This record gives sequence, structure tokens and C-alpha cells, in this order.
Amino acid sequence: MSSPGETDPNLQNGSPPILSLPNELFSDIFVQCIGPVIPLYTGPDVWPLLTHRKPSWRINDISESPDFITPRLQKWVSLMLVCRRWYRILIQTRVIWRSPVFDQEHLALMMISHSNEVPLLVRNDLRKEQPWFNEFLGPQQGLSRCRELILNISLDKELELRNLAACLSTSAPQLEVLSLRAAYGSRHPNATRLPEALLQGATELRTLALANYSIQTFHHLPFRNLAVLVLYEEGGLRCTISEVATLLRQTPRLRTLVLWSFDRRHSTGAPLTLPSSSIVTLPALSKASISGDLTQVVNMLWHLSFPSSATLELYAPCPQSSDSISQLQSLLRRHYDGTKLLQTTNTGIETAEARCVDSELLSASVDWTIDTLTVRGFATSDMHLDARDDPDPLISVTLEEAPLIPLNLIPDVLRTLDAKTLTTLHMAEWPPAPFFATEDFGTRLWSAVPNVQHLGIKLPYESDDLIRSLTSDPTMTPSCRLPLLKEWHIRGTSYGGLSRPHLRVTLRDCLRSRAYSGFRLRLLRFDKCGKSVGRYAEEIIQDDSVDEVTWETSA
Repeated sequence: MSSPGETDPNLQNGSPPILSLPNELFSDIFVQCIGPVIPLYTGPDVWPLLTHRKPSWRINDISESPDFITPRLQKWVSLMLVCRRWYRILIQTRVIWRSPVFDQEHLALMMISHSNEVPLLVRNDLRKEQPWFNEFLGPQQGLSRCRELILNISLDKELELRNLAACLSTSAPQLEVLSLRAAYGSRHPNATRLPEALLQGATELRTLALANYSIQTFHHLPFRNLAVLVLYEEGGLRCTISEVATLLRQTPRLRTLVLWSFDRRHSTGAPLTLPSSSIVTLPALSKASISGDLTQVVNMLWHLSFPSSATLELYAPCPQSSDSISQLQSLLRRHYDGTKLLQTTNTGIETAEARCVDSELLSASVDWTIDTLTVRGFATSDMHLDARDDPDPLISVTLEEAPLIPLNLIPDVLRTLDAKTLTTLHMAEWPPAPFFATEDFGTRLWSAVPNVQHLGIKLPYESDDLIRSLTSDPTMTPSCRLPLLKEWHIRGTSYGGLSRPHLRVTLRDCLRSRAYSGFRLRLLRFDKCGKSVGRYAEEIIQDDSVDEVTWETSA
């Protein structure tokens, strides 16, 4: 720094100080300035497909990345026009050219030429055939320069699909991310089959995501470093459970597994009793999502052994009976009890069990719509009953695709979670009788979760069955359901159940009976139950049937 009274040498020479900065520092500054529009590498925490359906756990999404052309080129071009030096520096900053824009041929070729030998992040939406793009991937060996290749393919002509497949039949030694999504309902399954040569040459592959694309072979693949595997077909996977198991045996470091929509033609009925040699061990798995009919889901799980601390998500069409639910219950109990022992070896692979040993389910949530039932189990007991930012569930079971979901299955699904360990239960709404739930629904539900201490539930207009099921009655065995219940959070609206005078009387009787029988509540909370709820809460306080009553009126 110059001392007072001294003149900067650059100013004496008539040039501003900024010109004395080295090119490398300029380059770093430019990257920082335009960083938000530089496409990021697709890491293991990124959902690598452009699909509407995504796993329920927290993910980053490539479809949420900034628009490719407009903000990127505007910022870069504005900087390049400042002076010749800035132009040269930007041209030589290879990282900002590593993801070419393929909407226009001249832009793509210009950016590829500027990227020099930097590994490329290729993302392209193929709505029509681009011969020059095929030429770049194949004859020009652009595929060998790709670090990631993400293609959303809307081609519907078999010849166009075959031309693209031919370009993918080459080695890709730098490829770490491969994501291909073909349009649903392709009439050319042979043209949407991934060439064996590509996978055999992709020795550095970390993420493989295929939607409506199949694999040519499942044997002898260089997948020891694969961390993310997604196989997704909207019309049913064109592979058997056995083929998937063969593939998984080659992925000892797999951390995320998504298998959606198995081909129902391969369903084999009841779960198989498999020898230990048929079970695939995935010691590093931390997230798994499986869908298909419930029998297929159960059969796939029978083939897998992974840490009980892994997040597990299951989707299936709603079964016609509880038999399949019982099979799933037996299988999950085996999984969480640890009877499917991990075949740990001295491989240096960090297991999910080592990262998180607490896999006991302590809380659960039940949500349903007219055609979907979802039950989630969490490994934490302090889940806020109304929070929207709950942690990822340890397990999630969703039954869907039914004209009317038989909500009588809720107790059965809860039992699959080994629900006797649950201390918190959050239900979106009490199933209204007599449309969906039978008269003994409450009895069956509370017997499935006997140790619940914190209950959150939304009251519909018809809530008599709910309140009666929790009322203490010395003539019943047991005399009180949910005997450990300490906190009851009741949510509703001004038109909900508590707007009925009869129901308010019934609830007060319920609370008094529990207090008289020794099952007194510590806290009763009303959330969004109408403007008059305060006056009703004061009446309960006067009854002295609950230690504390709090309320929040509707907004």
C-alpha cells in the first residue's frame, strides 16, 4: 500500500490499478459473479431425471436449475464486451463453457470449442433428432469427453432412436453420471435399450438413472463405484426381479436405490423363501424406494439386505385384502429386528448402520386422499404434529390407484411399521363413518399403537366414533384405550366437528371419564377450531379434567 503523499505507479503511468490484477484473479471473480448460472455437477444428492414423480426424501432437482441460454449468455456476453482482455480471459476460463447449450448448433459448437479438454456436462432435451448432436457424441467422440450425460428424449421414430443408440455404443471413460429418459409409451422397446458397450466402458460411473430405458445386459458391469441407481418405467420395468438382483450384486457401494413399476407379468405370487446366497447385501445403502404391485414389492425386499437405518419408501396399488399387508408386515419386522444380518466384510465400505444406529420408529403420520393412503414412520419422538418441515421418514408406505382407498387398512399398515414402539401419532383426519371405516375401526387402530403418548388429529364433522373410542369405560377390556396418552392436539376448522354442540358435550364427557379412571391428560390443545373455541376451552378448564388447555383460533 502506498504511504501518504505517494502516487500509485499505475496512476503515474496513466493506467488504472485494476489492470494490474493477474488474469487468474479476474477469472475467479468472473466465475463468482456468474456462478449461479453455471450448471452444477449432478452429485449423489440430486434427482437426476426430469420426471413429475420423485422420491419423498429431500432432494435437489436438476429441473430447478436456472434456464440455460438467456441468463447465462447475457451475463457472459456483457462481460466479454467490456474489453479485449476480459474477452480473452472469459474464453480461457474453461469451466464456464463445460455445459454446452444444444438448442442451436452454432452455440453448441462455439461453446465446445472454448471448453477445450475440460470434462463436459451434457444436458439436452431431444424433442427432435439433431444429426449434428449425434455426430458430436459418436464420430467426433464427444461421449468420451462427457463427465455427465443427461438426455430427456422425446423422439418417437424408431430410426431416430436407433441412430441415437448407435452414437452411445462407444466407450465413456470419464462418464460419472448417465441419465436417460425416453418418452412414455415408446413403441420401439428395442431402440430404447442401452448399448452394452457404453456401460462396459463407463468404469467411473457414479450415477445411473434410466426412465423408460432398459439395460441390454445385467452381467459383468463395472459398477463397483456406483452410488445411485434409478430404474423407472411408467409401463413396467422390462426386467425381472432376478435380473435386478444380478445387477445389484455388482454395486457394493450403492447408497441410493430407486426401482419403480415392475412388470406385473413377472409377479410370482407369495414371497419366496430364498437361500442366503440369493440375498443381495448392500451395506452402504441409505435410501431405497420400490414400487410395483404389493407382491412384487415384497418379493424384491426378500432379495435385499441393507441397514435398518436406511430410509425405505414403498409404493403399491391398494390390495384387495389384508393378506399382502400381512406378508409385508412379516418381512419388515424381519428387516428391522435385524434377522437379515448384513454380511459385513473387511472391505473398508462405510455402512449406513455405522452412520446412524438409531432405527427405532418413535412417531408416525397417516395421510389419505380419496385414492391414496400414506403411512410414514420416523426415528424421532419430537416431531411437531403440525410441522411441514418434518425430517425424512425412516419408512413410508403408500397404497394408491384405488377408486376408494379402504381406510380400514390403516391399522394393518401401521402394524407393518412395528407400531408398538410409536409414542407420537399424527393423523390428517379421522376417517368419517360409515363411508370408509367400520364401527370397530377405533378399537383396531388404538390396539395397533398402544404406547402412543402424543396424538394429533383433525376432527371432521362426524367425530363421535373417535371420541367414544377414547372414552374410558370400566365395562370394557381394557377399560381405557391409549392409556399412556398425555397430549392430545385437536385440529379443525370452523365447520369441523367441534361446531356441533353434541360433540362438545361428548368430548367433555370423554376427558372427565379418563381423568376419573386415572388416565388424565397433561395437555389438550385446539388448533384452528373456530373463534368460539376459547369459550369451550374455558368450560373444560372448569371441569378440571385436564392439566392444561391451550388453543389457537382460526385465522
